[in-house]
Amino acid sequence: MVTGTTTISGNTSITGELVVTGPTTLDGETEIGGDTTITGTLDIEGNTTVSGKLDVTGAMSTKGTLSVEGVTTIKNDLNITSGGKIKAGNLEIEPANGGQINFSNGSIAASNTFGLLITHSEGIQLNGASVTIAAATKAGATANVHIDSAGRLWRI
Repeated sequence: MVTGTTTISGNTSITGELVVTGPTTLDGETEIGGDTTITGTLDIEGNTTVSGKLDVTGAMSTKGTLSVEGVTTIKNDLNITSGGKIKAGNLEIEPANGGQINFSNGSIAASNTFGLLITHSEGIQLNGASVTIAAATKAGATANVHIDSAGRLWRI
């Protein structure tokens, strides 16, 4: 048994189990070879590099900005909450108002009035081998829609 302040200089080898209780400070370059288990809270200050696979099996929370610089694969839902948005250049997908896709000069959104509302400052074009607009008919009403030679839809 060693008690009191002890100073050891030079190379030191310990064979067998080492149990340290109480505060411990390691100052200097440290290398651990072999499996390592840490129980309790682990606080890391300073930059950290992980080379090799990082497998997180419990819940994870990132409170700062997260920068992903490689290909990213999501194998389950991506839930955007609390006013968050998905942004790709000028394209935004947001959950507000029942869901909305925003792009330069326009948007596609859920609408309580229209069901689906498509807006654009330049115009909207429907193009396909067949374009059908299904709507309820009103008995006794005169048709009031015209399509001109340029394909524009007009209410008359």
